[in-house]
Amino acid sequence: MNRDLCSVRHRLEFSTLAILSAALLIACAGSEPPRSGVDSHSASSDPAVEVIGRRGLEPGEFHRPRAVLVDSRNRLFVIDRSGWIQRLSASGAPEKRWRLPAWDNGTPTGITLDDDGNLWVADTHYGQILVYSDDGALLRRFGEQAGTGEVLPGQLIFPTDVALDGKGNAYVTEYGVRVRVLKFTVEGEFLEEWNPIDPETGDEVLMRPMAIVYEADRDDFLIADTAHHRLVRMAPDGEIVEFIGHEGSGPGEFNYPYDVALESDGSILVCEWGNGRVQRLAPDGSPLESWGHQGRGLGELWTPWGVTVRGDGALVVADTENHRLQVFLQ
Repeated sequence: MNRDLCSVRHRLEFSTLAILSAALLIACAGSEPPRSGVDSHSASSDPAVEVIGRRGLEPGEFHRPRAVLVDSRNRLFVIDRSGWIQRLSASGAPEKRWRLPAWDNGTPTGITLDDDGNLWVADTHYGQILVYSDDGALLRRFGEQAGTGEVLPGQLIFPTDVALDGKGNAYVTEYGVRVRVLKFTVEGEFLEEWNPIDPETGDEVLMRPMAIVYEADRDDFLIADTAHHRLVRMAPDGEIVEFIGHEGSGPGEFNYPYDVALESDGSILVCEWGNGRVQRLAPDGSPLESWGHQGRGLGELWTPWGVTVRGDGALVVADTENHRLQVFLQ
């Protein structure tokens, strides 16, 4: 099957998934979670879980949060479907927010911090990378959105995430007409790209990669290979090092992994859209523990999109269709 037909097939597969997901959410609309306090945590018999935010469009409220991260000061940065980027204090109180240049076509799925504390945003539906200061000043943007014709080197279609290698390079995952990883300088100069092929099967390795993170200790990258229900470890030259996991709901198995993050000891956190949970893996990929399952209650997750880790080891999850963040304390 040629690449164009593969791309059409992949889009059809995900269109079907989206329709089924929408039907499930409509069926469950009557169980919409209550509007909790903006920066007050839910009262609960479970002291190991806290809730930040509620559904809404005001500061400290969320409409389908899609990406979340924590900086060195434990401040939270959150992007939601309404196009707002919010900065919250360590306790979850709203501090600052700013809106993306455009959001009608869709909003970003991935955000990354650099060593200077700047926020790198993969502006998925507008084919560009945005770099903001921590108070919302747009420092630069790069990438050109591809049109309907031939995709030129360095043009972007649907970029999903950015990883920085600390050596002056930015790696971008992308899906759409092409499923690939692109390498730029941090100034935005295009260098090269890969559409990795499995050496054993000859098939394209990635199908809708949603997240990428740099493993400094290994000098490798971990990619959430979402529609293949696994992680892919890739070398900086694009060579595939190994596959981790497969489709399922057991330990070490995945159902649409949407985000991947690293802890200070090299442990891997995987946020699963389909299983409604976060798993922790050892650096070698072996399963250690998990949090959450599909649901509307405290400690339950409804199609979560993102995960990050605070300095105290607590996990912060973008609980997307519950319109909130949940904090799993360690």
